[in-house]
Amino acid sequence: VGEQQVALALREQQVIFETVSLGIVFAVGHSIQRCNAAMESMFGYPAGDLVGRGTKELFLSAQDLATVGRRVNAAMRECGRFSSDVELRRKDGSVFACEVALSRAEWSGKTFILALLRDISDRKRVEAELDSYRQDLEALVEQRTRELNERSEQLDTIFTLGPDGFVSFDHERKITFANPSSGA
Repeated sequence: VGEQQVALALREQQVIFETVSLGIVFAVGHSIQRCNAAMESMFGYPAGDLVGRGTKELFLSAQDLATVGRRVNAAMRECGRFSSDVELRRKDGSVFACEVALSRAEWSGKTFILALLRDISDRKRVEAELDSYRQDLEALVEQRTRELNERSEQLDTIFTLGPDGFVSFDHERKITFANPSSGA
């Protein structure tokens, strides 16, 4: 019964590993030891082609790897975990936004880094589009506010210099404006 339960649990874990939509990587140092099909697909690699490769191949440049590496090392020292949005590179050279979560695990005398990756290109594209719409809307509001202020100044001038008397009251019937011709 014990062996059957272990075999069933192992099979369940394998099914989860292979069917989850997140990219999953087990790395030792900077070397990919194991990854799932979602990871290979996300980066455009054929099955089995990422195993044994260095994680540096996924970064835009050595400088980018070093910059992210410093952030990862600081977070790992502090809490043993790291999470951030990072731009990474596919096999074909295209760049995409990726949400990366890393944690450290130890077993069989080795320290592994477990990485979970999610392609967030679509989300970033939508965020950029919404930001563009927001900026356009803010510009339109500023333009309309300027136009209304200019119109208000024109009307104030007309009412102030007009030959006819003009008086404006608030809701308590107090005078809020009276031009010189009103005699008020």
